[in-house]
Amino acid sequence: MKTLSILIVALLLLSFSAPVQAQESTSIAVVDVQKLLTESKAAKDIQKQLKKYREKFMEHLSKEEQALKKTEKDLIEKKADMAPEDFAKERKAFEEKFLETRRFAQKQKRALDEATVKAMANLEAELYKAVQSIADDKGYDLIISRQNVVLGAKALDISEDAMSKLNDAISKIELDVKAE
Repeated sequence: MKTLSILIVALLLLSFSAPVQAQESTSIAVVDVQKLLTESKAAKDIQKQLKKYREKFMEHLSKEEQALKKTEKDLIEKKADMAPEDFAKERKAFEEKFLETRRFAQKQKRALDEATVKAMANLEAELYKAVQSIADDKGYDLIISRQNVVLGAKALDISEDAMSKLNDAISKIELDVKAE
């Protein structure tokens, strides 16, 4: 919101203070960055990898959870037949396994988040290159994100050109999950 306000003020100042001749020579375009970051081939590839990784992770976690529940049930059933020290020892081992599983899940989530951030940063860098290439080819002086435009002619929108150039440049970005 703050960026939008600054942009509007800057555009108003430019429109009142710049000579008419300078306004006519400034070439502006608009690009829907959010659309490119969600609908490009590389973005869809990242989303597909995320989904696959999450499903695999949830399957693993589900198996761990079932094993923990069985261990807990067995421990409760054996409690009456066990010496208090033995029960405390096994309960402590169970709690340690539970905490270990929780730490593993947190590490996996953190690793997945870091890999996603890195993959999206790579996509954003490629997006910037694609947009810069269009600006160079067509002589645009200023390209504004669609999210920062309140109103503009559809002819200013270069999102489809950017999507095409981005898809040609890169269709896959590896989601490199480095879990410990």
